[in-house]
Amino acid sequence: VMGVACDVRDRSAVRRAIEAAVQRFGGLDILVNNAGVGVGGPIESLDEAEWARLIDTNLTGVFHCSQAVIPHLKTRGGGWIVNISSLAGKNAFAGGAAYCATKAGLDAFSEALMQEVRYDGIRVAHVCPGSVATGFNKRQPGTGADWKLHAEDVAAVVLHLLSHPARSLPSRVEIRPAQ
Repeated sequence: VMGVACDVRDRSAVRRAIEAAVQRFGGLDILVNNAGVGVGGPIESLDEAEWARLIDTNLTGVFHCSQAVIPHLKTRGGGWIVNISSLAGKNAFAGGAAYCATKAGLDAFSEALMQEVRYDGIRVAHVCPGSVATGFNKRQPGTGADWKLHAEDVAAVVLHLLSHPARSLPSRVEIRPAQ
């Protein structure tokens, strides 16, 4: 295990982090794009800097990370890129237009990237969870969240994807709270 601080909005920071991992472990097999931010509120009052932060983190960050790892995955003969999206990408809600737009864009990006790299042995999937009990968007993880998914539930889906035989490509997975 190796921790590296990296702002996914910064292309050069991403490249340094990827190179550090490749140097430490001798290659790269899996990328999980899970950096994300969310801001709620009406578009009318959304600050342009917050709009840019959402787009740059939730969408451009995935582009930076994916672009940086694809050559390494090709060198290894394949691997996985798993993008953590959200059901908000297809189930828009009032006050979430900016966030929903980034996740819809991430879904389209994931599907197009999957088509681009699948014949290189690189499998791309996007996992779309519903409500997850985390501290996301400055919310308290445990407050009234008994019905929500836990981060471990989403991680289990990712691990299940990674265990699929090479002949299969589950490219989109939706996971919701049971209640």
